[in-house]
Amino acid sequence: MWGGVKTAYLKLDIMWISIKGLEGKYEANENGQIRTLNYKNSKGRIKVFKPAKDHKGYLRTALVINGKAKTIKVHRVIAETFVPNPLNKPQVNHINGVKDDNRAENLEWVTNRENIVHAYENNLINLKSGESHHRSKYSNELIEKAYTEYLSGTPKRELARKYGFSRSVFRRVGILK
Repeated sequence: MWGGVKTAYLKLDIMWISIKGLEGKYEANENGQIRTLNYKNSKGRIKVFKPAKDHKGYLRTALVINGKAKTIKVHRVIAETFVPNPLNKPQVNHINGVKDDNRAENLEWVTNRENIVHAYENNLINLKSGESHHRSKYSNELIEKAYTEYLSGTPKRELARKYGFSRSVFRRVGILK
């Protein structure tokens, strides 16, 4: 969805554009800011929102839509207003990986797959494995010790008894395929 109605409001060379569907109430700029045009229901009182971070680190703010406050993600509104989406991709990606950098030039439309690939390629996803995983029962040291003994010929059954885990652990930690 490409932007809303362009308005003549310029403030320090920043062009504010009406948010689609909320013309006359809210505007956004390419720097990732959103403002209201009737702060505290006073027409003409303009206020730039100070968004808060949600539990995932994305900036969000509340807009009144049809008389009800609705929490929106700032990056999504900025992308809908300034970033063309000719392929109708469903998600907005922060190109530099910084979740609170909502400048239009830092946003792009992507598929879920593209978003995940971008996160992996840029080390934005912290994959926990081994003992750093929250469900891990055994230390890396213990598994390595058992594996070394397995390679030297000790049967799995004996190792399982010795270290207190089932033989299936060997398969799950990748010792046996």
